[in-house]
Amino acid sequence: MDKQHYDEIYHRRLHKNLLENKQYYLFRADYAAETYLKYLKGRIFELGCGLGQNIYKIRERAMGIDISGFAVKECKKRGINAVDNINKLNGKYDGCLSVHVFEHLENPSSYLEKIND
Repeated sequence: MDKQHYDEIYHRRLHKNLLENKQYYLFRADYAAETYLKYLKGRIFELGCGLGQNIYKIRERAMGIDISGFAVKECKKRGINAVDNINKLNGKYDGCLSVHVFEHLENPSSYLEKIND
């Protein structure tokens, strides 16, 4: 099974509500705005953005990064700028958001160094 097909199956199983239920997606976007985004000003990028619900409310000043090509495509459908590799992130950002991501990384310190550049 190719990676793109796996990504789609994974997201459709694990995040079915986010993909199929607009009210739930917006509920999660509101939750993120009330919980995380109130602390972040200026241009923001989210490392491990998934389907983009955390940055949806600030999509005009945000960039998402996720290794899943399927997730990046879904973000773009929702008007969220997203890329599939941290090396594709360009420009300066004022802050970073990352929720439930670092525990999945093989070498989290290398991402922190790259973010700090």
